Amino acid sequence: MKKALLLLLAVAVLTGCKEKKSEIPAIDPAFINYVSGFTSGVISASSNIALTLLADIPEAIREKSLKLELLEIRPSVKGNFTWVDSRTLEFSPEGTLDPGTIYQCKFHLNKLMEVPGG
Repeated sequence: MKKALLLLLAVAVLTGCKEKKSEIPAIDPAFINYVSGFTSGVISASSNIALTLLADIPEAIREKSLKLELLEIRPSVKGNFTWVDSRTLEFSPEGTLDPGTIYQCKFHLNKLMEVPGG
C-alpha cells in the first residue's frame, strides 16, 4: 500500500446532450474498510461533493483537518470544506462546477487516522 492512502473519486458533471467517453480511475479496494460512500457519477453543476467514513472522527481532529488538504480536486475548484457530521466531509464549490467536466478527487485518509502503510 502506498505511503499516503488515496481514494480516487470520479465526479462527472451533467453534460446536456453531449456524451463524452472518458476513463474513470480505479478505486483502491483498501478503502472499503474506511469509506462508506462518496459522490460519484453524473451530478448537477451546483452539487456539493461528499465523502462519508465508516468511523466517527473526533471533533478536535475534524477541526484541525479543515486546515489540511484532505481532498485534492482536479481540475482545481475553489470552495470550502465542512464536516456535516462526525463521519461526513463535504466540499461546497464557490460557484458552479463546469458543465461537461470530469473532476477527479484524491482523499488523504492518512491525514485523519492511522492507516496501514500510511
